[in-house]
Amino acid sequence: MEALNLEAGSFVDLGSTSSLGLSNESFTIEVWVRLFRLTDELSTATKHRDQTILGVDKPRKREGVNLLIRNGRPFFEFSDAGYVMGNKIEAERWYHIAVTCKLHDGGYAADRKLYVDGFLHGYIMHAPSCIGDAPVKLGRSEKGNPLLGQITGLSIWNHPRTEEQIREDLFTTSRAALPANVPGMTMDW
Repeated sequence: MEALNLEAGSFVDLGSTSSLGLSNESFTIEVWVRLFRLTDELSTATKHRDQTILGVDKPRKREGVNLLIRNGRPFFEFSDAGYVMGNKIEAERWYHIAVTCKLHDGGYAADRKLYVDGFLHGYIMHAPSCIGDAPVKLGRSEKGNPLLGQITGLSIWNHPRTEEQIREDLFTTSRAALPANVPGMTMDW
């Protein structure tokens, strides 16, 4: 499995929340993650032990999307506007993490779900949706909190995928067998 190694605060700029379809949209983010170690360092900004998978520099509430490992657990939030947390994970093991967001109520509210290795680990219903347009980074957030590990198989979809669809593609780390234009897939990295 070819993967991006992230160490010592390295990260990748992915674009903006609106260009990736994460702002005021329904979506799915899927990624394979392997931590080198669980961090013992307490973030001065968040007061947690965070390692960011996908983070946003957000100037105001609801303007960012963050997918991270918080205190050893997968964690998905919209800029301090509600979160979903999964079960504790271990270092030195690959995990497939997927999050979905389904908008309703005219786009103001969203149902969010978090999956680990194809199984639902947590959800929050009728939480505020993400708005605004902020830069998205792979491997860090605006508070820093770098990921110390590897990432591969990042994909973003313009709709909330079902648990069955996520589980069906769980072991598709290479999309080479898929057609060039997969309906609904906005990013394959």
